[in-house]
Amino acid sequence: MGSEKGFQDVVTFTERVAESKGWELNPDLEFRKSVQEGLLENYRRHGRFYCPCRDVEGPPEANRDILCPCPYAAEDIAEYGHCFCGIFVRPGFGKNGEQVSSIPERRPPR
Repeated sequence: MGSEKGFQDVVTFTERVAESKGWELNPDLEFRKSVQEGLLENYRRHGRFYCPCRDVEGPPEANRDILCPCPYAAEDIAEYGHCFCGIFVRPGFGKNGEQVSSIPERRPPR
């Protein structure tokens, strides 16, 4: 397969991240798929799984903090129940009608 990634590679990646961190994937399958497609698009454009909810600008080292999962995800999940993009959620998220909502950006301004 080389360096080319397909959609199933993104699904596997996000499943492994969620499992390793003790998180879950967003139970809204349509929403989750749209974020996974964004991750794949960023991989195809930039060669890395950059957060699809943020702009990739400048050299790769300037964007390390938006590689998925970003370093802000754990704090966002602890405080809001989901990460900035909403693909990773705390266990049980959505069972009581919770939905992904807009949350403050933790990434420092550029």
